[in-house]
Amino acid sequence: MRFWLCMIAALAVSSAARAAPPLEAYGRLPAIERVVLSPSGDRFAVIGKVGSDRRLTVRQADGQGIYQANLGAINVRYLYWAGEDRIVVLTSQTVGAHSENLPLQVWSAGLDIDLKSNKLINIFHGSKSVVDAVFAWFGARQINGRWYAFVGAVPFDKVQAKMAGGNGRVYPDLYRVDLESGSYEPVAKAGLGRTDWVVGADGAVVAHATYDTRGKIQTLFWGASNDRPITSRAVADGKLELDGLGREPGTIILADRAVGEEEAREMRPSGAPDGEVLYSKVETAKALRDPISSQLIGIERSDGGAEFRDQSLQKRYLAAIRAFPDARSRLDGFTADLGRMLIYTDGAKDSGTYWLIDIAKKSARPIGDARPEIKPEDLGPSKMFAYKAGDGQALEGVLTLPPNRSAQGLPLVVLTNPRVAGPRSILRFDGWAQAFASQGYAVFQPNPRGTLGYGDTFRQRAEGEVGKRLQTDVSDAIVALAAAGMVDPKRVCISGEDYGGYVALASVTLQQGLYRCAVAISAPSHLQRFRSWAKERAGDDAVRMGELMAPVGPTGAEDLLTISPANYAARADAPVLLIHAAEDSVVPVEQSKSMAQVLKSAGRPVELIILDKEDHFLAKEETQVQVLAAAVAFVEKHNPPN
Repeated sequence: MRFWLCMIAALAVSSAARAAPPLEAYGRLPAIERVVLSPSGDRFAVIGKVGSDRRLTVRQADGQGIYQANLGAINVRYLYWAGEDRIVVLTSQTVGAHSENLPLQVWSAGLDIDLKSNKLINIFHGSKSVVDAVFAWFGARQINGRWYAFVGAVPFDKVQAKMAGGNGRVYPDLYRVDLESGSYEPVAKAGLGRTDWVVGADGAVVAHATYDTRGKIQTLFWGASNDRPITSRAVADGKLELDGLGREPGTIILADRAVGEEEAREMRPSGAPDGEVLYSKVETAKALRDPISSQLIGIERSDGGAEFRDQSLQKRYLAAIRAFPDARSRLDGFTADLGRMLIYTDGAKDSGTYWLIDIAKKSARPIGDARPEIKPEDLGPSKMFAYKAGDGQALEGVLTLPPNRSAQGLPLVVLTNPRVAGPRSILRFDGWAQAFASQGYAVFQPNPRGTLGYGDTFRQRAEGEVGKRLQTDVSDAIVALAAAGMVDPKRVCISGEDYGGYVALASVTLQQGLYRCAVAISAPSHLQRFRSWAKERAGDDAVRMGELMAPVGPTGAEDLLTISPANYAARADAPVLLIHAAEDSVVPVEQSKSMAQVLKSAGRPVELIILDKEDHFLAKEETQVQVLAAAVAFVEKHNPPN
């Protein structure tokens, strides 16, 4: 039964016969954006969308309603339970302007909701000692019967010191917030750079990591002080990152990226200096933790598969996902014994469904559809397609075909990855791929060298290849698809965002004769200027510099002049659509404005869309719909599907 679908008005759809969904259905935000299971598994909380507003709904496992609140037109980033009767909502917004003497950046606000009393507390709101924002989340802990949140916060005196002293970044300290009263107190101060903490079940700091931007050194310490170092490493030698508590109290997990593919090592105060390797090759994986103790009990890999250390838990998990043999499953929540699990599925015939699994009852009940407008019959078939690059490198990607259409001589749209070393494209629901497929296009999402999930050697082969082999890895797919008879190589367009937008621009400037049009969203185009901007923002913080340069990857070894699309605007051989958020804090909007200018000056066809009052993440539904509609219309104009 799907009686739970009535919990959000936006989820209700008619069972009557209907036409295929409109294009905007593929661009709309999910009707259900987030679902979290309480520690006991007796309750679940849902963030759903009603118009432009977000609605929080809390229900018992049997579907009975407990709480409902309209949160307004806010961007919800995270949702956490603190026990069974409290929920913490973290939202985001872009702040900063020249008048405020702050660069554009994304901040989070925290909202604490008491389900028993209906009392709401805005964390740090109106504070006279700290900035009204939550800069990091380190967990909720129950101490002497009261619930506390451990978060990163910036005291006003740090901001004042920065403004008085000139340039330099401000790093959050660790604070403890009483979720009943809203009062707060500092727990530990940040070091010379960014600091991360691991908080134990009793609220004590088990370990912390500092990133000294002056010496460019990463150091891990036991406890809150700096008198018990664990290990230290130069930033240039690979990233060390605390990843929460280990399997037992007092232990921590260290993510080590210096060894190639990331290793997860468990460290003990009295154990071996290098710790115990628990997992290797866990790129983009996330830790699975006991919902009560927060101790590590397993990991979930980037493809959605979970691995539990306890074989009894693994058996329960495998039994649960057997209910979904034809879909990708993602474990979104569970009780300590996995007696109840929250699973999200999507795939070739599933546009996204949330399920509550009850092992004792041997039941899998649907909570609701993420995209109720898009039914299984609306989805085009997808499969992995293997091919080889010009130098013989084995590659693959996801091929999506139009529904109810023969796969012969189709027009093609290439959708590129937003990161150089980003997660691989896998068989899952993708709104943009299905949107173009619904209009009659074949869609290919390549996994070029450097993509995560194929091994360290594969990732290393991307080094120094931005604008070079990473470009031909994409275009070689067209040759292979044409050789298979599925696409027409003379009817191809390319689209991407972030680094994928760079690839789209480079595909018609650094390369020629391949595409009939290019759509570049939030794309770096002047790489020299982009690096200068990142350097100005990061200062001497090498870790931050790496984060800011993520949209174009590790380009330090290349000559940026030779791989910047803006320097080759006169060679552009296809129309270009540039789309950029006015308040983008990740890739400045000037990158697209200047690219549009040099293309116009060179007499090349270009369109520029600036998204007012929008940030890099395009979190507003109207923006998502607008961007998709503009991209499809541009492709249809220059590469008609029929």
